[in-house]
Amino acid sequence: MNIAKEKVQEFHVKYNEKEFDVIYDTILSKEFKESMNRDNGVPFMSNVYDIFGGYQNSELKKLT
Repeated sequence: MNIAKEKVQEFHVKYNEKEFDVIYDTILSKEFKESMNRDNGVPFMSNVYDIFGGYQNSELKKLT
């Protein structure tokens, strides 16, 4: 498995466990953190979870 897929999988696990602080501190990119500070980013992820629920599944498809 490549690094990107591993990070996505790690994100989904932490997201479903509602570990938004861990996601912000260890998974998110520098660019994301520059656009949204921790005080806004962690509650944002929590709100998204409250509205849409946890990650269920996905499928990667090649665009043609």
